[in-house]
Amino acid sequence: IENESGTESVDSVLLRSKNYQVKDLNSGCICCTLRQELPIAIKEIEISVRPDILLIEPSGLASLEDLVRIPDIRIDGIISLVDVHMYAFLKKLNFDFYRRQFYLSSVILLTKTSEAEEAKIRSVINDLLMIQPRLEIVQDYHLLNEVDWCYGVNNYIPAYSKVLGPNYEIWTISVYSFLSISFYERLFNRINKRFPNGIVRAKGFVLESNGQWGKIDYVNG
Repeated sequence: IENESGTESVDSVLLRSKNYQVKDLNSGCICCTLRQELPIAIKEIEISVRPDILLIEPSGLASLEDLVRIPDIRIDGIISLVDVHMYAFLKKLNFDFYRRQFYLSSVILLTKTSEAEEAKIRSVINDLLMIQPRLEIVQDYHLLNEVDWCYGVNNYIPAYSKVLGPNYEIWTISVYSFLSISFYERLFNRINKRFPNGIVRAKGFVLESNGQWGKIDYVNG
């Protein structure tokens, strides 16, 4: 199940190209606006496919607190991805929200570790363990095969009032002309600098000037 807040799902196209069967839930987030659709989609898959395991990729705006509270579904484990270079930014953006996200995770997979100094990685790990001492933290995605992450999510949810996540606006843009590599290397960042930190994430498929289709994936600069 691939959930996208935007109207188009880039990741489901890539998954289907690898022969995965994908159910799209677009134009919203399964933890709030699409929370009624998720149990229905799961039931349809259970009846028609009868899979051994079901992976759900929520949108980047998902609140795990709301996700685990959806009636009629049982989540066996949650893997959260954390970019070690973005960790400090997330804390500044909305620390209470992300602290709860990390707390409710079964496993946290650290990404971009090959591009980070060991001291920085260790600092992130220590910080995460201060939030949730029982966290399983993995630095290499190959090692996920060795982690027993299907042991049930932590049922404890802090009792104080819910913390709202960051607010974002979402656009779907159709481009009807070729784009050269210079667009990615120079123009995209020039556009974003006019709106400081304006574009946090962008992804999609574009037709390049050489006639090939390319995937654009932009993350906060």
